[in-house]
Amino acid sequence: MRGGGPQFTHASLDDFRILRDNVFGNGSRSKSDRFVPSTLFTDPELAHVGLTEKRAAALGFEIQVLKVPITPLTVPRARTTGQMDGILKATIEKSTQRILGCTILAAEAGEMIGTVQAVMIAKMPATNLRDAVLSHPTMVEGFNALFATL
Repeated sequence: MRGGGPQFTHASLDDFRILRDNVFGNGSRSKSDRFVPSTLFTDPELAHVGLTEKRAAALGFEIQVLKVPITPLTVPRARTTGQMDGILKATIEKSTQRILGCTILAAEAGEMIGTVQAVMIAKMPATNLRDAVLSHPTMVEGFNALFATL
């Protein structure tokens, strides 16, 4: 894509913060280490952050791909909302267990992707989401199931 990346309002806001900090601050910020999420507001929503499985493999990462369908067992909130269509998918770097990318096709995917993005920014292993005590019933509770095999 031309122009240095995705043309999202949230990316433009961060571009401004980088520019402001480099002109008026200590100049330590750049676009090179940011994760820009995207959400397609369909029904169900489609959200993504980070690398796709294909891109991670092409870059030479040794990966593990995790997938779980949206069911009442994996995401109990799905039963309460009646929105049980979708899937959670993550691409994990095997050696560090860090999340390289995540795609969510589910109700509230746009809200859920921020949780994964925060873990990626903090460079924490996916096991942190696997072991987190997440509010019940919520859509993000599905991350316990997604990362259960790590």
